[in-house]
Amino acid sequence: YHDTGLWGLQVCLDLDEQDAEHYESLWYITEEMVRMTYGITASEVERAKSLFRRNLLQSLDGSTAVCEDIGRQMLAYDRRIPMDEMDSRIDMIDVDTVRDTCYKHIYDAPLAMASIGRTEGVTCHDILKGRMN
Repeated sequence: YHDTGLWGLQVCLDLDEQDAEHYESLWYITEEMVRMTYGITASEVERAKSLFRRNLLQSLDGSTAVCEDIGRQMLAYDRRIPMDEMDSRIDMIDVDTVRDTCYKHIYDAPLAMASIGRTEGVTCHDILKGRMN
């Protein structure tokens, strides 16, 4: 798991009634992903780090969640990362880290897309990939 880079978004729309909404949703999603590559601000990064820390702590609210976390960390790092080390790692993230990562994994990377149901109204893969370059 430590060498994978797959992540994604899920958008659910009724294409019969929401054709314009579908197009706008994908437009704004791709616009925001590209913006993270070039225009993310230090305050946005700090806010994201704060939210991540809070969510990380909230996700460890019981013994089952802690055991799942230990399992994920063992698969990814071959050890359990202490919370103070995790906090230090989060603290090292800055605007340049986010921009470089977004460039590598969003802007300069292949795009995968999956659709379920009536797909004739789904925006073409090539159009979305073109928006992200």
